[in-house]
Amino acid sequence: MTYKFCRYAVLSEFDFSKICAALMLIGAICVILKNFGYKGAPVFAALSVLVFFSLAVKRADPIWDVYSEFVSYSGVDEYAKIAVKIIGIGYLSGIGSDVCRELGEAGIAKCIGVFAKFELILIIIPVIKEILKVSESLMGV
Repeated sequence: MTYKFCRYAVLSEFDFSKICAALMLIGAICVILKNFGYKGAPVFAALSVLVFFSLAVKRADPIWDVYSEFVSYSGVDEYAKIAVKIIGIGYLSGIGSDVCRELGEAGIAKCIGVFAKFELILIIIPVIKEILKVSESLMGV
């Protein structure tokens, strides 16, 4: 398992440079299109981001393998799921708001951030309740 993850990480470093180069090329194309007055440049940029984001999601398989190993050893499946949800919400909201901000929609980007914060609060409330129950039982209240 570790060998597979390490091998994949080494190969992904090489591919990452190609992906970054392609994204920089697309960014340059978008700037050129904007300078020539093409109004579809933001749509082209958004579609390009979606394509490359789908590639990034596809490459995340080794992460799930490590996650399943961690959960099987630790026995804290519920808390590990909550942690993965929180990390996922953080990354997705960051990526989504950055894309919207780059497309000139700062209001939508801010809205994504606010909704992500509300979602994080909703996810963490049961954990806080559990912590309070445990602390009450330890104090004997």
